[in-house]
Amino acid sequence: MKILIIEDDPIQALNLKIQLRNIGYDLVSTASNLQDVIRLTQSTTYDIVFCDIHLPDTDGITLLSEYLNSDISKAVVVISVVDSSILQLTTGMCRQLGYQFVSALKKPLVHSDLALIMQRYEESLEEIHPPKSQLELTTTDIIDGFEQNRFFSVYQPQFSFDSGQMVGVEALVRMEHPKFGVVCPMHFLPLINEMNYVKELYVVMLEKATSALSALGGNVKLSLNIMQNLLELDLTTITTQICEANDFPLTRLTLELTEEQAYSSSHSALANIARLSLKGVEFSIDDFGTGYASLEKLVDLPFSELKIDRLFISKAKDNYRHQQLTMSAVRLAQSLGLHCVAEGVEDAATWELLKGLGVDTCQGFYTGKLCPFLNYCLCIKLQQRTNLM
Repeated sequence: MKILIIEDDPIQALNLKIQLRNIGYDLVSTASNLQDVIRLTQSTTYDIVFCDIHLPDTDGITLLSEYLNSDISKAVVVISVVDSSILQLTTGMCRQLGYQFVSALKKPLVHSDLALIMQRYEESLEEIHPPKSQLELTTTDIIDGFEQNRFFSVYQPQFSFDSGQMVGVEALVRMEHPKFGVVCPMHFLPLINEMNYVKELYVVMLEKATSALSALGGNVKLSLNIMQNLLELDLTTITTQICEANDFPLTRLTLELTEEQAYSSSHSALANIARLSLKGVEFSIDDFGTGYASLEKLVDLPFSELKIDRLFISKAKDNYRHQQLTMSAVRLAQSLGLHCVAEGVEDAATWELLKGLGVDTCQGFYTGKLCPFLNYCLCIKLQQRTNLM
């Protein structure tokens, strides 16, 4: 792994370089000014860049937005002594610029904080796939994907904050491509939507997930993301037939819609939601806090669950504003009698904070990474011996 440190203070740069080497990263280069950066990046790309905001001949914000880009480095860690709000603004800018991993470190650097950031970066690589230009899927790829049974699920476990036990899984779709390997949905969902194969994908996902969970036994619930246009079809009949055939109770199924999708539902979509709700299927608002929230819609629609987006959860323990937004979302869920799920829980401190706030369910790398279902059975058996309380 190649790392670039952009830091004008030689002592600070050396300290960071030594700390990185102590945790196993040896290919570390340093730059102290803009000319160094231009020279080092002319013919070399880096896996991750640590960039100070204050530099002698420019500032880190200009450097990150005008001289570096996501082709030179896929990941950025901003380092500085500036106010947290400026760090937050800078990291937000980096995300908008297309960096796949963005984080921040405040000076003086703490070894444990650096180690945690590198751990999170390593974990994020599991979700990073070849650039879109190298993943130009065709309609033939999609048709073959269905005919050759190449769509499959990976499962994210959900744990109760109250009991510490696993209570559910979220099934996330992946595609096994003969050339590209495992492909994430951002590369094939738009094409599936364009080809009107949304129903076919839903049938495959629901069939595989309910069959696997039914064979496992127990009362583990299943969450499944759906697109809003799927609700324009006869979703009630399809869902009922598949669940009954696999002996999976409809009351253990939760369908997730993003805020924007939920609040732009047509009358036929609302009718589908109502019919499925009568049969016991629950609905969740996914990525709450990132869309176009309408409290009036939230009250009117029969949602039983609210999922707080990882954007807020991941920073709740360190960032006052994110903590307050998280608290507000939790209180809103509680006041409306909604089950509250926190996404993106990655460490014990965040777990304890959310448990104290009264969040119902945890989802994130802290309690379980994404894994195929056959391996997931082992995760369940292991968790039965473990108590997170």
